[in-house]
Amino acid sequence: MSETAPTAGSQRRPYRQLVRATQAEATKKRILDAGYALVTTLPYDDITLAMVARTAGVTIPTVLRYVGSKEGLLMAGAAVWAPEEMSRGDVVPGDIAGIARVLAHRYEATGAMMHRYTAVAERLPTVGRLLDEARRAHWQWLARVFADDLPPRPSSLRTQRLAQLFTATEIYAWTTLRTTFGLGAPTAERALA
Repeated sequence: MSETAPTAGSQRRPYRQLVRATQAEATKKRILDAGYALVTTLPYDDITLAMVARTAGVTIPTVLRYVGSKEGLLMAGAAVWAPEEMSRGDVVPGDIAGIARVLAHRYEATGAMMHRYTAVAERLPTVGRLLDEARRAHWQWLARVFADDLPPRPSSLRTQRLAQLFTATEIYAWTTLRTTFGLGAPTAERALA
């Protein structure tokens, strides 16, 4: 058996895989960032994969390879955007001013988008599921930040108090303060608190 010298193509360089993985992750991030920029500023029906590709600086097939479809973009994006958004909601439990500040910031940043997507939720099941997940996350966040002020679990009174907190802090309450009553953001934040 003779030994032959390895050919140039037979040697794999481990660092190439790392570079490719890093590049792939950067491409996916650009696509999701482009999707977020479009999702937060445009109605769902107006967004196209071509727009996502152009904004991300990639081709449409590249967008399709990473997210599969426009609904796939929402689902993949939500998996990244929701935890990032929730991490911005870290406050000391019971800090009412801090809770109001977090909600005011969140609603100012995402309020218009939430209203646009609520309007299409019945027609687009993916959007409906994402909104349901956002509501569940808000409920859980309230249970955490108001934990010391809530009745012990499990109890119907605890559920009732959480439902009251949810209603008082949901985005529609913010919209009522800002739009219906014409309050500026700082005044609406104080009213929410």
